[in-house]
Amino acid sequence: MKSNSVPLGHGDEVDWAEAGRMAQLVSRARTTEELGHLCLAAMTVCCGADAAAVWLYEKSSGRLSLAAERGLPEAGRGRPQWEDLFKLPLNSGGALIGVVEAYSNRSGGFGDNQRSSLQLFGALLAGNLHRCQLAAELTEQCVLQVEHERLEELETLWRLTQATAHAVSYPRLFEALLAELDELVPLDAAALLLVAGQPECRVALANAGHRGLVQELALRASAAFEAFGGACPALDPQAVKLVTPAPAAANGPIASGFAVPLTQDGELIGVMYFAALRPESFSERQVRVMHRFAEQASTAMGRVRALVAVEIDRLATIIHSLPQGVVLLDAQGRVLMSNRHGLDRLAALAGATERITRLGEWPLADLVAAAMATGTDLLRREIEQRHADRDSHYAVTLVPVHDQQELVGTVLSIDDVTELRQTEQRLYHDARLGSIGELAAGLAHEMNNPMMIMLGIAEMLGDDEELDESKRGLLRTLHEATLRCAEIVKHLMLFADTQQETGWDALSLEAVVREAMSLVAGQFERDGVSITTTTEPDLPYIQGNEGKLQQLVLSLLRNAHEAMVQSGHGGEIQVRVRVEGEWVVLEVEDNGPGVPPELRTRVFDAFFSTKRDHKGKGLGLSAAHRIAQEHSGEVLLLDGAGPGATFQARFPIWRFH
Repeated sequence: MKSNSVPLGHGDEVDWAEAGRMAQLVSRARTTEELGHLCLAAMTVCCGADAAAVWLYEKSSGRLSLAAERGLPEAGRGRPQWEDLFKLPLNSGGALIGVVEAYSNRSGGFGDNQRSSLQLFGALLAGNLHRCQLAAELTEQCVLQVEHERLEELETLWRLTQATAHAVSYPRLFEALLAELDELVPLDAAALLLVAGQPECRVALANAGHRGLVQELALRASAAFEAFGGACPALDPQAVKLVTPAPAAANGPIASGFAVPLTQDGELIGVMYFAALRPESFSERQVRVMHRFAEQASTAMGRVRALVAVEIDRLATIIHSLPQGVVLLDAQGRVLMSNRHGLDRLAALAGATERITRLGEWPLADLVAAAMATGTDLLRREIEQRHADRDSHYAVTLVPVHDQQELVGTVLSIDDVTELRQTEQRLYHDARLGSIGELAAGLAHEMNNPMMIMLGIAEMLGDDEELDESKRGLLRTLHEATLRCAEIVKHLMLFADTQQETGWDALSLEAVVREAMSLVAGQFERDGVSITTTTEPDLPYIQGNEGKLQQLVLSLLRNAHEAMVQSGHGGEIQVRVRVEGEWVVLEVEDNGPGVPPELRTRVFDAFFSTKRDHKGKGLGLSAAHRIAQEHSGEVLLLDGAGPGATFQARFPIWRFH
């Protein structure tokens, strides 16, 4: 490289002060190029040379090549013709490493002092040249080492990308991240905490550790999350999972560790905590690598988070459109998702809508275990839930959800089958009534003939004028009892006709009420319940089935009777039949305990009963209501100021055409 410096005058003068300063600069040179230029500058400036050059020996070619020059003309850089040439070999460790040459335009241009100074700088050049070459080699090796480490880091991050590319759930992502982390940096333990709704923590004990470290790592990760500015709810112990069990016992507690935040779109979503059982175990490079690892982990978690969000939205749309009650629980029984039917039925069945521990009388854990024991991961069970005013029936289908043998949640399908069970019982009841009707018809037919014979014999004996009065009285009693039996048989046949859907006629509601009362009067009297009847004269007819209407009246009478018997002190039933506008009205009033206000709207529901210990079947008033509707009428529970209850049955007046 050419210099604009002006060389000293010719002769044997040497600027030793400047030479000393230049020698110090040469000793501090860092590179071969810098060293060469400083030596050449000293030779030309301090030692009287008009030009100078450094030639270094190349092992590969076995030749000398120009490494640096000062003052050589462009055209004469090979071996120019000078008047005087000072040539000095450069040796290091007994080996020739190069040659330094100084040139003068004058014959005999270098004096003894100048030659001595040239030899001095040549020796400095040789000694420092070896040092600079070693430094260059070390620098190159360091660069190669850094590049090698960087390539290893990039390869690991690439493997991490590949390993997490197909993870579609947090548990699998956690396992992939911690497995790659163990390959990247040797650790004693690591924890990965994700806070998304409910926190979840995965812990890996890679080299040594015990399960006592698991909770400690989880607590440290939680504290680090809060230190980074996040708010972490208390970790449920069941939400802390051990990914890699430790192969050996721990030597002691955690001695060193540090945390790296996990962020997504500027939001803190988690933290990775790295721990060792030895103090100061993490190098600067390891810390740098782990930060890069955390960045990659955040990207992977963001992708999974987006996938999960899309799937949750899609699943929510499907679930909310289902008529069944559907509930998704996590491994701890917390409700993750539910449709409206699911929440309503879950509240009735479990008494909670946030965290579920039981379904009816069954612990949730027992149901999950039973489902897993089936081998099909499917359990169907009907659960009856008793309430103060009614019983409910729920058909529950339970499906545990696994991820690599680990329970991660439970899917519940809850159907309210109360109405279905009521319909089944009603059908069974109707079928039973039909069978009883057939039995009653046969029984009435079989009893009717003997009673007619008994009645005829009693009448024939009563015509005997020779009978004394006492025997005649006995015959009258027998005659009346036989007539009573005949009346009962008549009602049995009427009941049988009711079950066989016979036709409708013009009927007197008063007569229907009177016949129904005759059937229950004896029982009511024995129970201390009296009946008072008030009937308007000349009541118009209604149209209907006599047997069904009699069943309606009996249902109202028995309801009043049972209410007063339940009170334990008998009572009085008032029966009123009258006309209101276009209706013939029957009212049955009792002075029993009455119906609580909160239950008044449900008294006509099938299988609903206010009787203690569920002794009532809950069918009487429901049947009466149904029969009234079949006759274009209605049954009402009237508001009353006093105790007891008043039921009113209304039927349209039948107009002859």
